[in-house]
Amino acid sequence: MKLALSTLLLFFIHKATFAYQINVSELVAYQLGQQQIAQLMQKIYAPLDITPTLVVLPSERGLEYVDQGFYDAEAGRTSAIANAYPNLLQIPEPLATVRMAVFCLKKERCTLSTRQDYVVIQGSLITEQVCQRKRLTCNAVSNDVSAFQALEKGHVEQILADDLFALGALCQSGLATVYVRRLRDASYPIYHYINRKHQDLLPKLTASIKQLNSSGERDTILNRLSESFATCHGKVIELEMH
Repeated sequence: MKLALSTLLLFFIHKATFAYQINVSELVAYQLGQQQIAQLMQKIYAPLDITPTLVVLPSERGLEYVDQGFYDAEAGRTSAIANAYPNLLQIPEPLATVRMAVFCLKKERCTLSTRQDYVVIQGSLITEQVCQRKRLTCNAVSNDVSAFQALEKGHVEQILADDLFALGALCQSGLATVYVRRLRDASYPIYHYINRKHQDLLPKLTASIKQLNSSGERDTILNRLSESFATCHGKVIELEMH
């Protein structure tokens, strides 16, 4: 009996010690929802017989911890951001492609101009790069609900964000309609990254993500974002790409 209990205890210690942990930035977890990210990661790792757990940390701190090997993988980043971390290995099949977009209530305001101010979401490293590259005046707010509420109250006229932006937050903002104009020259593939200590997993993860993309399962998960606004009778009006 004691031997059986000892064996069981060692099993659980082994499982705890070798838990596979994936970092998700706070912003992404907030925008996409932890449940949807967890579902996506579980589907990716299922063929490898790995059940990952999510760890949610501020954007740059999380990347540093994965790079240092404290955590095993990074859920999704652009190569422009992740390339600064030498111990991160990119899974070459992209998880998705995001495109920067301007959200507004008046369609004539959905443009890019150095003469306008833009609200951005704090912690979005991609958006920070676009603001710098295009020399825009960008002011950060804590989350997307705050951004849309500022838009609804007339405090701001444009939000600059990626098009995987949490459209579900519109339900909490009180808005009935919002315009969105995607930017033609600002699209970024999002890749999954692993710490190089797991480099043997790279070909299997590549094959798994390819299968997820080709089967349409990835799109099914991500499309729930745009569908969520429709549930509270909201309307997103797409403008011609800029």
